[in-house]
Amino acid sequence: MSQFLDVQVALTAKIKALAASAKFDIYDGAVPSGEQLKAHNGRYWPYVVYGFGGTTQAANRMQGIGSSRDDVKWTSLVFYCVGDSPLTVRRLKDVLRTEFEGYTPVDGWGEFTEVLTGDFGISKPDPDLIPLRFGETMSFKALTDL
Repeated sequence: MSQFLDVQVALTAKIKALAASAKFDIYDGAVPSGEQLKAHNGRYWPYVVYGFGGTTQAANRMQGIGSSRDDVKWTSLVFYCVGDSPLTVRRLKDVLRTEFEGYTPVDGWGEFTEVLTGDFGISKPDPDLIPLRFGETMSFKALTDL
């Protein structure tokens, strides 16, 4: 595996540990449906879908004169937080923010910084889901030279 993929595997383990301690469910890259969802006493657990971005070029002033393979790049970690109320979604986002804001996964990566996303918009619950569920996106970015 590449070093970049190794970091993603380590981040997945960190997300799983956080979900177990904070009591929410997680899904890698896809919104769950049907029987995949955990329910307790007729209520669905809040859940987080997570995904990783690839890499994109950082500012030219951060680049070397050699191969683009060695250039510093931006990457991202994205979460989609879902719960039975807007408050549940905000709580999930707060747990993730506390854990990942300023976190440096390994040497060669910068700190994760939250990117302003759904906090400034109003989203409607998904009317096709019973019971209704609310969801918002949360993203973090970091520089990497891996």
